[in-house]
Amino acid sequence: MMENYPIEALIRYIKTEIDTIALDYDGVIVNSVVESKKIVIKTAGQYGQLVKMTDFKDYSGMSWEEMFPKLGEKLNWTPELISEISKESTLRALNKKFDVPDFLLVRIQELKDVGLKIGVVTNRTMSSLKTSASLAGINLEEVFDFVATSDNLAHKKPSPGVWDDLYNSKQINFIGKVLFIGDSRIDFLTAQHKKFPVLFFGVNNQNEFIGCQLSEIKIFKETVAALNFILTCKEKVKSPELSII
Repeated sequence: MMENYPIEALIRYIKTEIDTIALDYDGVIVNSVVESKKIVIKTAGQYGQLVKMTDFKDYSGMSWEEMFPKLGEKLNWTPELISEISKESTLRALNKKFDVPDFLLVRIQELKDVGLKIGVVTNRTMSSLKTSASLAGINLEEVFDFVATSDNLAHKKPSPGVWDDLYNSKQINFIGKVLFIGDSRIDFLTAQHKKFPVLFFGVNNQNEFIGCQLSEIKIFKETVAALNFILTCKEKVKSPELSII
């Protein structure tokens, strides 16, 4: 177990140290996690298979390529059925539009305006990410300073080597000046060995996570709350709003 990063130290770190914010994509920028599960449930139902939301609980942060064999084995699907449901679910997900509210994009721009570099770290492939971002109405090149996907880095989450890859490719300036915002244990493990604070929300056991644990409210409201908190700290306001803790 790791203790949460002391809030005073977190505020000081944000004020004086960070120059980069890295965001997970699914569940942080777009509300795709629940919707994608619904797609799998509906697709499986058309093949006569019952899948419940609770069936996904052990596979948080996994790519669908990793998840489907495990889920199928758990539900006693044949390899052929796993392949069919996986292919059909993927096709439907790739054509699904995920909304990104304007106020989230406004906050991202405001953080860039105070001198922070903002990027995405995801296990999606670049082609999958671009399809999803396009459907969500996001121009990746306009919104983000860097985009790290599973096929443009040597490592992928949860390997902490992701940060070395970003540093070596000059996409970030210094590993120790990053603040990562994620929503799963995979995200936590990605940052754990680099010893920098992390903002998390939507996770089950807050005692396992370092950083500022946000209560589970609504997707986007949580992300914006985190960005508001960072923006308040960077503008050197004496007492940042801590109601998100």
